[in-house]
Amino acid sequence: MTGRKGLAGLSRISLGIVLILFWGWMYLRAPQLFPNGEIIQDHIQKLMVFTAFMFSFNALASRKTETSLFEVSFLKAFPKFLIAGAITIAVLFLFGLTLKGGALPTIFTAVSSVGLGVILLHAFFVAILEEKVFRGWLWNELIARGIDKTMVWILVAITFAFFHYLLNGDWTSLIIYIPLSFIFTYVKLKWSPRTDMSNAGVHFGWNFFVLGFLS
Repeated sequence: MTGRKGLAGLSRISLGIVLILFWGWMYLRAPQLFPNGEIIQDHIQKLMVFTAFMFSFNALASRKTETSLFEVSFLKAFPKFLIAGAITIAVLFLFGLTLKGGALPTIFTAVSSVGLGVILLHAFFVAILEEKVFRGWLWNELIARGIDKTMVWILVAITFAFFHYLLNGDWTSLIIYIPLSFIFTYVKLKWSPRTDMSNAGVHFGWNFFVLGFLS
């Protein structure tokens, strides 16, 4: 009976609370997670401030967008992230075998070179935050203004691609990230319209592929 009560209590912990606690842990453990200097604490701190601003903005605006993170059980929502991420990585892994001519040891070497800190950063910061911003907050803001849904798909995709162009200064980002946005949006609407966990998982799988398989 005690075990059931404990599990019931754990199931009531919201996804938002768990994510914020995890981000705080990453901030405190940054020197250990990134021993090679890939990232430093002040960068993580900026991401945490950005996250707090995004959540606060939506709470003050009284719109049911990011606040759903605090209304949904972590145990119910997060498995979607894990499953979508695992499927995406498996599919891209098979693609990587073809891309590298079946050089399995080469792929494993590339993947193992990606540090734990970088993996956690892309899983819990980059993938989830970008999905909550572009296909969470931005998507809902445009829909709330009565914009045609097809146009919302296009506007979100262009904004998403332009954001990545600003990050890396490469115009090929527009070619890559516009179709990626369409894929992420489809996954969101199909499997996790409230929490964006499925599309965040697919997003992470893509990032992991780029970081490991293509390095």
